[in-house]
This record gives sequence, C-alpha cells and structure tokens, in this order.
Amino acid sequence: MAARTEEGLRAGGIGAAAGEMRARARLIVVTGLPRSGTSMAMRMLGAGGVPLVDDGRRAPSPANPHGWFEDERVRRLRDDASWLRDVVGRAVKIVLPLVSAIPADLPCDFVWMRRPIEEVLASQRRMLGAGTSPGGAAAVPRPTAAAASDPGEDEVLARAFDRAVADFAGRRGAGWRVLELDYAAALAAPARAAEMLAGFVGEPFDRAAAAGAVDASRVGAPGEAASSAGSRG
Repeated sequence: MAARTEEGLRAGGIGAAAGEMRARARLIVVTGLPRSGTSMAMRMLGAGGVPLVDDGRRAPSPANPHGWFEDERVRRLRDDASWLRDVVGRAVKIVLPLVSAIPADLPCDFVWMRRPIEEVLASQRRMLGAGTSPGGAAAVPRPTAAAASDPGEDEVLARAFDRAVADFAGRRGAGWRVLELDYAAALAAPARAAEMLAGFVGEPFDRAAAAGAVDASRVGAPGEAASSAGSRG
C-alpha cells in the first residue's frame, strides 16, 4: 500500500508550480469518472479554503452524505460554457467526458481523480442497488439496473470510460495544468494528499482541514466498497 500511495500521489506531478504562492487567477476543475472520488476532492478543497461552485440542488444521499458539490449548469456545458469564465478562482466539478467542452484558452488547474474502472463500475452498481443514481450529465455513460447480471454492459461502459480517459490525457489546452490523485492513495494518506493539493492550487490553504475532510467512517455504506473507506463521489 505504501508504494501505491506514494506513486498515486506523485502521478501527474505539479511541475514548476510546486510551493509557489500565487493568486488564484485560474479555474480549478475537479474531474474524473463518476464515483472516482471527485466529491471527496471537492470537499477537501472547500475545507482548505477554496471557494466552490455548488448550487446545492442535489441533496446528500447515503452514497454521498457530505454532499455532491455539483452545479446544474455543468450538465449543459456542451451548449454553454461561457459561465466558466465567471467562476475563475473557484473549484468546479466536471466529470471527465465533459472536459472537452471547456474552452481550450481558459486557464485551468485540473485535479484529476484516478480510480480503476472496475472499481468505478462496481461502485455505480452498488449505488443503483441502493436506489441512488450515480448522477452526472446525460452525456456520461452509466450502468443500468440490469448491469449486475449483464457482463457485456460492463464491457461497453468500460470501453466508453477508457475513451474518456484517453481523450483527456491527449487533449490538454495550452496552459492547462494537471495534478493526478489516485483515489485509494488519497484515502490512505489524506495529509499527504492535502499537501499536494496545497502545492498545486496555491496559498492560502488549510492543509489540516483539508485532510480532516476525508471521512474514514464510511466503510460498507451504500454505494461503497466494504474494503475501503472515505468520502465518495
């Protein structure tokens, strides 16, 4: 676990921005596949002092009791992304398949949550079984109620998710910076993850509060794996 933790937190790096104090004149985008830890990352950023873009419309659920940290406008991002320029300096959650709708000339810092696709699909199925939708925009593929008994559907979704990951990895606008955080690594070492976030988004940032935002009591909750813990989403 120690090796995976260190590797996961290093992945993507933070380049020359490490340790620099700078004004947040960039949009902070928390991205990843649905159920990859994006809500946890948003909660950490908010606790650290970063203003969040969250319209509060989606109520907390057993799968995400601390909230989803979403904005309804993200669902329509392919039709209108102009409002993103008005929230520069704040953090917004945008699922990976919709990142291509972000204007390439908009300066962005991406916190990319990484989680194995098989774990993402398993978490989505557990949410469906608990009566909760994984959420996300209509453009985001998701399992149906029949997925648990249809391995072929998992294969289709896995390919769609693989394409979304590959698209983002290959499409980075000029001036875009990316910090990759492995979900399991962040859960295993929240203080280290908070330190990495602080170095990436800049000061001021409350590292202790950000690390404390990781909820390690969520083992076995609806939509969660019994073998791991933490805020999900």
